[in-house]
Amino acid sequence: MTEQKHSTLYSLTSTQREIWFHQLLHPSVPLYNIGGYRRVDGPVEPQLFEQAVNLLVQRHDALRTVLVPGTSELPMQTFLDNLPATVPVHDFSGENNPRQSALTWMQQQFVRPFDLYEKPLFQFALLKINENCFFCLEKYHHLIVDGWSISLITQALAEIYTHLSQGQPIEIALPSYLAFVNNDRAYIESSRYQTHRQYWLKKYQTLPEPLFTPRYLSQFIDQTPPSEYRVLSLARPFYNRLIALAKSCEATTFHLILGALYVYFTRTAQTDELAVGLPVLNRPSATFKNTVGLFVGVSAARFAFGTDLSFKTLLQNIGRSLKQNYRCQRLPISELNRELGLHQIGRKQLFDISVSYEKHDYDASFDSYPTQAKTLLHGYEQTPLMIYVREFHDDEDVDIDFVYNLAYFDATEIERIQSRFMLILEYVLNHVDESIRTIPLLTETEQQQLIAWNQTETDYPKDQTIVDLFQAQVEKTPENIAVVFEGQALSYQVLNTKANQLAYYLMTLEVGAETLVGICVERSLEMVIGLLGILKAGGAYVPLDPDYPPQRFSSCWKILLCRCC
Repeated sequence: MTEQKHSTLYSLTSTQREIWFHQLLHPSVPLYNIGGYRRVDGPVEPQLFEQAVNLLVQRHDALRTVLVPGTSELPMQTFLDNLPATVPVHDFSGENNPRQSALTWMQQQFVRPFDLYEKPLFQFALLKINENCFFCLEKYHHLIVDGWSISLITQALAEIYTHLSQGQPIEIALPSYLAFVNNDRAYIESSRYQTHRQYWLKKYQTLPEPLFTPRYLSQFIDQTPPSEYRVLSLARPFYNRLIALAKSCEATTFHLILGALYVYFTRTAQTDELAVGLPVLNRPSATFKNTVGLFVGVSAARFAFGTDLSFKTLLQNIGRSLKQNYRCQRLPISELNRELGLHQIGRKQLFDISVSYEKHDYDASFDSYPTQAKTLLHGYEQTPLMIYVREFHDDEDVDIDFVYNLAYFDATEIERIQSRFMLILEYVLNHVDESIRTIPLLTETEQQQLIAWNQTETDYPKDQTIVDLFQAQVEKTPENIAVVFEGQALSYQVLNTKANQLAYYLMTLEVGAETLVGICVERSLEMVIGLLGILKAGGAYVPLDPDYPPQRFSSCWKILLCRCC
């Protein structure tokens, strides 16, 4: 980048500050790389494309944002008058599989972190697949744009390229992002901010319980847990039926998606409420809706309706709740988290699931040649479960991306969630007035598995205890695997030895017949050792939830086994 004098420096907006601090916690990870690529079904002139990109950057000052060190831990931002952009061209047409080679290259580029100081926070590249097919890589740091902005950029780049190709004049002057920077500062200092603050603090006088636990976090010691994704595709005719159902309930398709998730997670977690993070546009004026930059915020919606209502009533309640939130949704989620002291209790967010409904206009033509936009993912989503509903084209299927953090889920678990989510959607199409308590959650395959699993009748010596039977198996097959958990395994001999050691310890505490021993251990190899050890000592075990307050254990249990014992 050409060295330029930073004549005017501006503070980051509240949303930019939130992203900056989170990025600082993971400096070498592309947490906030956003964008994707556009496929152009026709020839693209490289020099013309680079010229179009430079005019695009000149038109939207947010793309000319660079960060410079500030006097505090926060950087400052400035908008350069001129920021030349180079668009390299990569020819994959000679590869055996040019499309796949190009996709691999783009994904490798997409996950490379940006140098955040004094450098452009965007990257473009042109990839040739064949004479009549090109891919255009568009990569941005979230500090300068959001999803709505990428839609504006998509339209603008296609328009500029087409006008250049046809020799038509090009408009450069458009609304500046600086207007929002000033607007955000005024909001933070306004009475509206205090009103919004009180609204959310009242809504979260009590904190919702975490929905998920990071059961696989031990696999990512000293590293940021990565994420993966699975796509659930809804056929357009089916999705159109969901649209019609929502309208008949005086709701929206988004409300219906949230309703199906509410049914699933309240039922499976046995709770009466669901907290969900919802990205909000945060563009209250027509001018802001036409301005490229980072505007989007996050609203911490809290739906607490119980499970004794119909699905139709649920959708209407969701709609009313979101309407109430709408008036106060601008409060930065980071400010709410700070006010509630989440960091002090080891929580990152009020919610473990976030849902982004994206109905952006990505349809555009390059000099009459059709294009199609595709999203790329950076692979480090830190929200346990992030769901993107991508309805980009009215005549195409709708993709729902389930992006999941690997500290919380594996692919099999997400596949089950998707199957059950789909089952709920199919069921409510014909049972919208039915209580959500009765909506089935198990697929037909799972029901058959459950029946098979419950057919456990077998002959065994009725005069022997579980400990006797286990000991006999140890003597019969000492080297065979007895228990497996998260890639770890114990043989019958090793399991028996560890259980005996625990049993001897418990006997020193005078555990015997009719002694109740509390065991507070999450699902693990230690849990199996604990159960066997208690039985071998002659006691009886009582499973306890590790999430109970510590004082409940110390006051009620003379003998307690936990993972720290």
